[in-house]
Amino acid sequence: MKEFVLVISMWANTTYYLEGEYNEGWEYIGNQIILEKRMTQRECKAMVAKDAWTKHYKNEFYAMLPQCYHIKCAGKEDCKND
Repeated sequence: MKEFVLVISMWANTTYYLEGEYNEGWEYIGNQIILEKRMTQRECKAMVAKDAWTKHYKNEFYAMLPQCYHIKCAGKEDCKND
């Protein structure tokens, strides 16, 4: 069985308007928390589903993103998820 963990990471809004061009984007800022409970991919995907969370943001320039990662990706920045 493939095992996954829930990771919640923080992102900064990098949207800008320059010389008539609108560029929208988000950049990972290096902060994350990991739920130390291994689960199946199906269980993890149920946890990260948009309707499983209520979000309250007071700062439009930062956001938190829940994602599922295969345990083989622990500590690796460029690991491909299954």
